[in-house]
Amino acid sequence: MDLNKLMQLAMEHHHQEQSKKLQYNACFELLANIFIRTIPPTQRIDQLNISMQNVIDNAGYLNSEDEEGFCELMGLAKNMVIEMADKMEEGR
Repeated sequence: MDLNKLMQLAMEHHHQEQSKKLQYNACFELLANIFIRTIPPTQRIDQLNISMQNVIDNAGYLNSEDEEGFCELMGLAKNMVIEMADKMEEGR
C-alpha cells in the first residue's frame, strides 16, 4: 500500500470519527431539548434516575463488574443531559 492510499484511509477514518461525535452530540441535544420541554426542572433528576434504573434492570445479563461500568456510563450520560438542558434553558 502506498503512502497516499494510507493517508487517504487515515483521513476517511478521521472523518468517520468526527461524524460519529456529531451524531452523538445531536442525539444528546435532542434528548435534552425534549427533556426541558416535557419535564419540570424539579422532577428532572428523579425522572432520569427512574429511566436509568429501568435500563439497568432490563440489562439483566450483565455481571457485577459490567453493571458497575454500565452504571457509571449511564450516570455520565445523565449528567450530560442535565447540563445540556440547563444550558439550553439559560439560552432562552
